[in-house]
Amino acid sequence: MAKAPAIPYCTVKAFRAALDILRTAPPTLVTRDSLVERGISAHAVYPVLGALRFLALIDDEGVLQPNVAAFLEPNDIMGRRRIFEQSFAFLLPDIKFPVDEREDMDRLLVENHGVAQGVAAFCATFFLWLAAESGVPVADAGRVRRGRPPAHLAQLSDAARAALLGQAMDADLDAFIEPGAIRPTTLARPARPSEAQSKTQS
Repeated sequence: MAKAPAIPYCTVKAFRAALDILRTAPPTLVTRDSLVERGISAHAVYPVLGALRFLALIDDEGVLQPNVAAFLEPNDIMGRRRIFEQSFAFLLPDIKFPVDEREDMDRLLVENHGVAQGVAAFCATFFLWLAAESGVPVADAGRVRRGRPPAHLAQLSDAARAALLGQAMDADLDAFIEPGAIRPTTLARPARPSEAQSKTQS
């Protein structure tokens, strides 16, 4: 039986920074030195490279691959969904979405997939963020949350946030807005069935 690939444990912030580099000033080869020269910290660069290879955005030599286009185009949610499902095919049968608590994901990774306790939170956060960026309903958008939203929701792109909100009948917008960000007032809440029926009768 083939061994499952190691689940990426890089931070969402570092991975997004790397994508910004690839979008605006891509190096000829994506290597440790080329990313550090462009601002990725030496501490974060190896996990970032591991995530880029895991998703087949670069090859082992650091050459950009066609998959990277889906991550450089913010609205290509379906392209990211394809890559996400291919990359995590070994893990997805164990996951039931939405995931109410990231800690539940931590435990599953440690107990079922051999992830070290010390990096489980990073792996789970990256997985859930990537799922959300791929249009997967990772959270109940109607759930009322207190305090700051979890990291995988607070760092979503506008396109991914809109997709999640579009899947909710009654969205709690604060769960999906990065602190200090402008509320996406252009996103209309879908009418509930009872509301739509009332309008039809009137």
